[in-house]
Amino acid sequence: MLHTRIAHAGWTDTRDELQAVHELREQIDGNGTSPGLVFCSPEFDLDRLGALLREHFGDRLVGCTTAGEITPAGYRRGTLTGLTWADPQAAMETELLVPTSRRPHRPRSQPPRSDCFGILLVDGLSTAPARLIDRVPGPARMRRCIGAAAGDGLALRESHVYHGGRFHRDAAVYAQIRPGVPFRIFRTHHFEAGYDQGIVTRVDPLRNLVLEINGRPAADEYRRLSGWDPRRTDSETLACHPLMVWAGRARFVRTPREVTSDGGLVFFSPVRTGLVVSGTRPLDLLRQTRGALADLWDGFEPDCILGFESAQRRVLARRAGVEDALGDLYVENRLIGFNGYGERDADLQLDHSLVGVALGTP
Repeated sequence: MLHTRIAHAGWTDTRDELQAVHELREQIDGNGTSPGLVFCSPEFDLDRLGALLREHFGDRLVGCTTAGEITPAGYRRGTLTGLTWADPQAAMETELLVPTSRRPHRPRSQPPRSDCFGILLVDGLSTAPARLIDRVPGPARMRRCIGAAAGDGLALRESHVYHGGRFHRDAAVYAQIRPGVPFRIFRTHHFEAGYDQGIVTRVDPLRNLVLEINGRPAADEYRRLSGWDPRRTDSETLACHPLMVWAGRARFVRTPREVTSDGGLVFFSPVRTGLVVSGTRPLDLLRQTRGALADLWDGFEPDCILGFESAQRRVLARRAGVEDALGDLYVENRLIGFNGYGERDADLQLDHSLVGVALGTP
């Protein structure tokens, strides 16, 4: 349990849905009216859990399933984790987005509110991610928007977002939050670009599938750029061989989640032709993360942090023997969130990253 001036956060590893909701409510629902976020293991009975969350919290919570939770006690799996805003003046407006929904009307002259930030949670295994993102309200395409793709414990079968007392597939949830305090958006990863580059030349955008890089089968060029061993196609091996991607001036990391039988690469995030890619060289994950969190204190005093982290980062932390140390670092910085299948920072869709919002003191 974590109580700060800004948020009440809690978690439970109880597997019974009713008891888990009771325990979470005791930890986070101080005034019984505050909105908040909830992140849960896919191992729960989601129909029952959704109904119980609505019974005990009304429609004040939105969230998703995860590939691991970041709790007040550090990294965990199989838990129900959540937070609510401690300030009764904090506000959150939410909307469920589905591929067939009409894009909400926003006057072009309406400026983004400087006292708000947006959160976008997307079904990480959606069959229509591009169409979901196209339906994000206009103000979400601003600098003050972060998000993540829901996970399913690395099973890669089905993930869900939570809204209105139900867990939904092929959907996204957008929340605009006015916390009532200063805040800072940040993102970090621990890779630098390799020397050799390629250009994505053929894709199937509806499947997030890259078919060709440099006019050659994508898997062949992926092997050349990243050093990947094509005899190993499991998700952990792919996680160890990410690509650096350039889109205009932006540079970020993405990892294939699947290699198809015909040499294509399936990604968690939308793809397009013209992207420049290269291999990567890893830096010290723990040191890079510690430095990024320390930078948040430059002229700012974080009270707590909401963070969304790639499941691949946690895989690499475990393989490097620093998973516990990284979880302890998050506890020290009062960081709450989850591991998912990709992150979002404004219009950038990322992998292998930690993105978040640090909430300052009143």
